[in-house]
Amino acid sequence: MAELATPPSRQVLRAILQRLTSSTLQALVLDYFPAVQQRLDQGTDKLASINLCFTLCSDEKIWAALQQAAPQFEEVQNSLRRQANTAVAASAINRPPLPAANSLFVGRDSALSDVHALLLRHRGVAITGLGGLGKSSLMLAYAHHFAEQHPGALVFWMLATSAGAVEQGWSELGQHLRSSGASPGMPPEQEPAVVRQWVQAWLAREQDWLLLWDNADDLDSLRPLVPDLKRGLLLCTTRARDPKALGLHPYHLQDLSPAAATALLAERSGRSTAQPEEGAAALTLATELGYLPLALEQAAAYIARHDTTFHSYLRKYQRKRLELFPTGSHGQERASVRTVWSLSLSEVEQECPAAADLLRTSAFYAPDFIPERLIIEGAKAGHLGPHLCQAIAAEDADLDEVFGPLLQHSLVRRLADRQGFSVHRLVQAFVRHRLGSESERLWAERAMQALHSALPAAEFASWPQCRELIPCAEAIDSHSARFGMVRAEVAQLLSRAAHYLYEQANYGRAEPFLRRALQIREQTLGPVHPDTAQSLNNLALLLLDQGKPAEAEPLMRKAVLLREQVLGPDHLDTALSLNNLASLLNAQSKPAEAEPLYRRALQIREQALGPDHPGTAQSLNNLATLLRDQGKLLDAEPLYRRALQIREQKLGPNHPSTAQSMNNLASLLYVQGKLADAEPLLSQALAILETALGTTHPTTELVRDNLARLRAIKEPPGPNQRTGPDSPSTDLPVAQNHLSRRGALVR
Repeated sequence: MAELATPPSRQVLRAILQRLTSSTLQALVLDYFPAVQQRLDQGTDKLASINLCFTLCSDEKIWAALQQAAPQFEEVQNSLRRQANTAVAASAINRPPLPAANSLFVGRDSALSDVHALLLRHRGVAITGLGGLGKSSLMLAYAHHFAEQHPGALVFWMLATSAGAVEQGWSELGQHLRSSGASPGMPPEQEPAVVRQWVQAWLAREQDWLLLWDNADDLDSLRPLVPDLKRGLLLCTTRARDPKALGLHPYHLQDLSPAAATALLAERSGRSTAQPEEGAAALTLATELGYLPLALEQAAAYIARHDTTFHSYLRKYQRKRLELFPTGSHGQERASVRTVWSLSLSEVEQECPAAADLLRTSAFYAPDFIPERLIIEGAKAGHLGPHLCQAIAAEDADLDEVFGPLLQHSLVRRLADRQGFSVHRLVQAFVRHRLGSESERLWAERAMQALHSALPAAEFASWPQCRELIPCAEAIDSHSARFGMVRAEVAQLLSRAAHYLYEQANYGRAEPFLRRALQIREQTLGPVHPDTAQSLNNLALLLLDQGKPAEAEPLMRKAVLLREQVLGPDHLDTALSLNNLASLLNAQSKPAEAEPLYRRALQIREQALGPDHPGTAQSLNNLATLLRDQGKLLDAEPLYRRALQIREQKLGPNHPSTAQSMNNLASLLYVQGKLADAEPLLSQALAILETALGTTHPTTELVRDNLARLRAIKEPPGPNQRTGPDSPSTDLPVAQNHLSRRGALVR
C-alpha cells in the first residue's frame, strides 16, 4: 500500500473522482468501499456514487483508496500527482484548486489566443468538437494561464454532464465561498436551487471570475443554470457543434497540425524522430490517426510501454487498427477513442436510427467531403437500409433531421457551402470496427450501391458531379477489394470513375480502376463478353496515352476481335474499337494500316448515327488528322470543317471537343500559311479549354503552346533570325489526345 499522505481538500478529492470514467469509479467502489457498494442500486449514476462515497467515508479513507488504486489506474495516478501539486499552489491564493493541466498539451498556442480573444468579446465561449479532440485540455490550459495572469480572480471548474452535476458544482462553489470568508452571509445548509441562486447573485456583484464547465452536452437542461456574465467569464466544452441554447459563442476546435501531432507523439512516447525512417513513420501514423490528440496520446503510450519504434507500431496499427487502443477489463476501462465514442453512438442509435445508419454509410466514403446528394439518391434508390430510406422517402426530403443527433455529438461536420459533410477518419474506423465483419461487409455493399446510383456517366455536363464523387469511389474501391466484392456494379462504378479521371488526363488514378474493372468482368462475365471487351478497350487507350503503345496493342486488337465476334462487324462499339486501333497504329507511324480502319469506322457511324452526330464528327476529325500528317491538306480541310460544324451544333460552342476541332483546323490553316485565320481559332479554343479542363490539362497546354508559336512567327524577325525556305520547321501539332479518339461509351 502506498504511504498515506495528508488528504487534500474535499473539493480536490471530488474533482479526482469526477475525472474518472464510470467503470473505473465502479471498480474503485467494488474494491475499496464495500459499504458504499451495498447502498448502490443497479443503474445508479456516477454523481450519486460520488456523493455516497463522501456520505459514508471519510476524506482520509477516500484519499488512501485512491493512493492504493493508483498503480492499477494510470489516470488516477496522474490525477493524484497533479492534483496534489495544484492544491498546494491554489491554497496560497485562497482559490479552489483546478484539475491539473495536461502536461503534454502541445500545438494549441493559436487556439489559446483565439479562445482568449473570443472570451473578451463575448464573455461566454463553448469549445466544441469531437470527443478526443482535446477540448478539456484546451480549457484547462487556458484556465491555468488565466489564473496566473489574474492572481486575485476566482477560477472554478465543475463537471457539467447534467443539470444535477452543475447544481452540485454550484453547491461546492458556495461552500468554498463561505469557508474562505469571501461571503460569510451564505446560510450553511440550503436546497441546491437556493444555493445556486445565492452564488449567482454573488457572481453578479463581484468582478473578475472565470467559470469552467466541462462536458456540457445536454444544452437544453443547462440553459437555466448559466449565470449572468456581465462581470465574469464562462468557458465550457461540449460535443454539440452549435451551443446557441447556452447563449455562448462557439469555438470549433480543429485537429492538430501535422507538425504538432508528430511532436505530441515524440514527447509522449519519449522517442526521437530525428532518423528519417522514424520521422516518416511518426508523420504517417499521425496522419492515419487523423491528428486526433487522444488517439495520438494513447498510441504514444503504447509505444512507450512496449519500448517499440514508430515504424513497428505503424505496421501493427495498419493490421489491427483500433484493436490496439485500450479497452480494459473488470471495470478498469480507461477512456480511449473506442470508449469516448461508444456512448455517443449508442445515444444516436436510440434517438434516431436513421442517423446511425447515415454514419455507418459514411464510414466507407472519403472522409473530407461526402456530397449530401449521394446519401439522398442512395436512400431514395433503396440502398441504405430501411431507417435511412424511410427518413428520406419524401420528394422534398433533406437531411436536416437526420443530421441533428450526429451534429449534437460532433460525429460529423456539415459543410453547408458545399452541400456536403465530413467525418473524421478515425470515427470512420471506429464505426467500421464496431460493426463486426458481417455487418461491415453489408454496409460496404450498401455504400457501394448508393455510389453506383449517384455517379453519372462522364459526360461533359456531368463533370462537376463526377469530380465530387471520385474520392468516394476511391474509398469504395479500397473496401470492395478488401472484401473481395466481385460484382457487376463494382466494375461499372470503377469504369465510370476511370472514364472521368481519363478525361481529366489523370491517368495514374484511373489505371487501378480500369485494371480492377477488367479483372472483375473477366471473372464474372468471362473472357468473351461485350463488357469485358469494353474494359480491354479502355485500358488499352489509357496505356496508349501514357506512351505505352506496345502494351496497349494486344489489348486493343483483342477488343476489336471480341466485338466483331460478339456484336458484329457493323456495331457501333466495333466502330469505336476500330477507331481506337487506328489511332494506336497512327501513333506507331503506320498510317497505311490505320487509314482503312478509320474509314471503316466512319462508314459504320455515318450509317448508324447519321452524318451529323458527334460520333461521326470524331471519326471525321481523326481521319483528317491522318491525312494532314500525310501532307494531304486539301483532303483534310473539309473533314476538319465538317467535324467542327457538327460539334458546335451538337455539343455546343464551349465543349472541349469543339475547342479541340478549332485547334486542329487552325493547325491545318497554319501549315497552309493562313495565320490570320488560324489565330482567332486558337484564341477561342484556349479560352474554352482553360474553363472546361483547367490551365494545366495537357490539351490546354498544347493549344497554349500552339498559340504562342503562331504569335512568335507573326512577329517581325530579329536581326539574327533566319527567314525563308531554310528556316526551322514551326508546324503546329493537332490535339491527338483522348478528345480526338474517344466517345462516351464507357460502361
